[in-house]
Amino acid sequence: MKLKPKAHMGLHQYVVERYLEYVKHYESAIERNFPRAFQIYKTFSVGMKDFLSDLRDYAKLTLTKPATSGGYYKMNRRESELCYQMPKHMLKMGPILILTALPFVSYGLFPLVVKYPRAFLTPHFWSVQQRIEFALKSHRKKLQFYQPVLLHLQALSEHMEHGSMKNECSKVISKLVYGVHPTIPDLLRIQGAFSEQGPFHLSHLNSAHITKLLHMHGITAWTCKRRALRKYGLMLLQVDSALYHEGIYLLQSDDLRKELFLRGVNPSNMSREKMLEWLESWLTLSQHVKPNILSLLLHSPIFLSYNHPMNWVPFYPSSMH
Repeated sequence: MKLKPKAHMGLHQYVVERYLEYVKHYESAIERNFPRAFQIYKTFSVGMKDFLSDLRDYAKLTLTKPATSGGYYKMNRRESELCYQMPKHMLKMGPILILTALPFVSYGLFPLVVKYPRAFLTPHFWSVQQRIEFALKSHRKKLQFYQPVLLHLQALSEHMEHGSMKNECSKVISKLVYGVHPTIPDLLRIQGAFSEQGPFHLSHLNSAHITKLLHMHGITAWTCKRRALRKYGLMLLQVDSALYHEGIYLLQSDDLRKELFLRGVNPSNMSREKMLEWLESWLTLSQHVKPNILSLLLHSPIFLSYNHPMNWVPFYPSSMH
């Protein structure tokens, strides 16, 4: 039987409340029952505090702020990212929290999760250096799908009806192929191709294109792939809007790097000035994107960073010296 909205919200609130209550008592239980394992546990106790802090904030957002039709609208940058990421973090950490509370399990599990933090732990438990290292590994995987997605766009543009829109799309793609990025005005002239009537709208992309686009953004979705892309795109659109209004010049360096990785460019070795310049360009485009042309935003990592020199570093590091 399908749950009604109120019933579904009540169940969601119950799960979040129980999860939060469990984590609150988790640390004291481990210290009391497994003192030796707790010595290892101390190595990521700070991460647990950060995780708990985010969990509390997420619980407040979930339990006190009603969802809007857009899902993320009316939230600031951190709240939007938290509502998108925290359910995944809870799912990843849930088994670890349960298993390490069982007798004898923690003795073998704690060393394992400390040794392989990327596989078993969330970013709350990673050092600054690990966050950069893991983000770079993830980014390298995403970059492998940039060219396949561009080829899909190129194929679609070749089958467009002859006219000004086809010409503008061909110009944009040609620039990318020849090592140049299109300008923001170039991209605004082709935004109609990403509308519901255009060939680049999410609903018109074939399954292979959708799958590669998911991989390009590092999204895992076995079912409802278009819905997963739309959800991610709406989150990104809201974060962009929040950044635009809150300002980007007060962002900490760690947050600034994270925002660039999220949008498809490698910030390693980029100066703060260059990072801000690139993000400002992205936000200039994003402010013209509406939910009905969300596909434009989802393809923007290609339009704005396909030929960026820093995106070649993971493959040809020596060429940058």
